[in-house]
Amino acid sequence: TARILKIPMNLIEVDTTRLGGGFGGKEDQATTWAVLCALASYYLKKPVKYCLHRMEDMRITGKRHPYSSDFKIGLNKDLKIIAYETTFYQNAGAAADLSPAVMERTLFHCTNSYFVPNVKATAYSCRTNLPPNTAFRGFGGPQGMFVIEAAIAKMAEQLKIPASVIQQKNLLKTGYEFPYGQIAQSEANECWDKAAELYNVKKLQKDVDDFNASSKLYKKGMALMPICFGISFTKTHMNQARTLVHVYNDGSVGVSTAGVEMGQGLNTKILQVATSIFSIDPARVKINTTNTYRIANTSPTAASASSDLNGKATEIACLAILQRLKQVAADEWKTELSSVEIKNDWLYINKKKTEWQWNKLAWAAFEKRVS
Repeated sequence: TARILKIPMNLIEVDTTRLGGGFGGKEDQATTWAVLCALASYYLKKPVKYCLHRMEDMRITGKRHPYSSDFKIGLNKDLKIIAYETTFYQNAGAAADLSPAVMERTLFHCTNSYFVPNVKATAYSCRTNLPPNTAFRGFGGPQGMFVIEAAIAKMAEQLKIPASVIQQKNLLKTGYEFPYGQIAQSEANECWDKAAELYNVKKLQKDVDDFNASSKLYKKGMALMPICFGISFTKTHMNQARTLVHVYNDGSVGVSTAGVEMGQGLNTKILQVATSIFSIDPARVKINTTNTYRIANTSPTAASASSDLNGKATEIACLAILQRLKQVAADEWKTELSSVEIKNDWLYINKKKTEWQWNKLAWAAFEKRVS
């Protein structure tokens, strides 16, 4: 919006309340409508609201990228995959949008949870006459994982053995290397064994086989699929977040973060971080909207990392404030800092409850001009 209007970013305030579900498209494709409204408002000097008709929205807004893929795969007599070659053709639509980043993640996930010593993976982002496809749950990962799972299923069919036998034999172990050089820290084998134990997979398979042997019209199937998914942005500098925590002099607390609540529970987690560090009643804490005047330079709420990043930022801020409040208490009560504790809304000195509640401590800090 700043670029289109040719004004500095500090003249634009964006306030985002919680969204009704996050499936990727909000990461990039809402920009068009925001800029159109800003442009109209800028010239008309009036508020502007625009709502797409639902059918218009469905036609214009890009979805998950369809892919076409080819593969070759080879394994030895011990059923270990020794070589894998694959080519991905990504239907990007008429403009790049987030397609290059989606394509990168496809390559990162092309071997899923398996160790393959020899890999050649190639991806092409194809321009087509469709609306640009965009971010969607998994962000290219599912498309990469699907192909190697299809390859394993094909091998299993040829060898007349269950696909799960090949899957289990090739699971990643800690210290193994991904095709692009990252060293794995893996719990794949432990996860597989725990699932087999929890769900009694052998019995389930026997039940399916028995049913299929006795039923002509209906058949059942069962499949296992391990998942290896990279958390965080592939563009490293985007892995950052920020928070602003205010403790008001009546003891109430306001928290603003760079994350957007969209049903994933982010606000609840931030609330839990603040209340657990301050050890106060959750009713004292308000989680505010995401606002560019309170929090600048936000990364998108995406990459399954917003709770981790913004939660950690909130923890750092709350701990800094808590340290100041404890110092105020130590000075007031003429005691060592190490003997001060805040627990369940009350101040404790040497593990003994005082008559000071949290709000009195907040007022004492304000009187002493402590931020």
